[in-house]
Amino acid sequence: MQEMKQSYVGLVSRRGLESCLPDDDVALGFLLRRAYGLRPTRAVCYWALLEDEAQGDIVRLLDAGEPAAAFAALQALAVSLGTIPPPGRDHLIPHADTRLCGA
Repeated sequence: MQEMKQSYVGLVSRRGLESCLPDDDVALGFLLRRAYGLRPTRAVCYWALLEDEAQGDIVRLLDAGEPAAAFAALQALAVSLGTIPPPGRDHLIPHADTRLCGA
């Protein structure tokens, strides 16, 4: 039996992966405001398609305080991965299937 794939959103910063949340409107809105809002951080929003087991591995690394290892795992395990541009700037940032570069 094949594993289920789900979409996830989160933030990547210089430290590595900051979050990996199920993709929904509430999570995405929060992350977009955090990364690109009035007090922007030096983080980038991402979208990823992951198998359930891979997402569990990534979350375990985050919980262990290993953001760089979690980011490396995200890049290695994602079926598809791309950045989410700031609202209104879609034309400036490459989309899905581009690998995020090391921050």
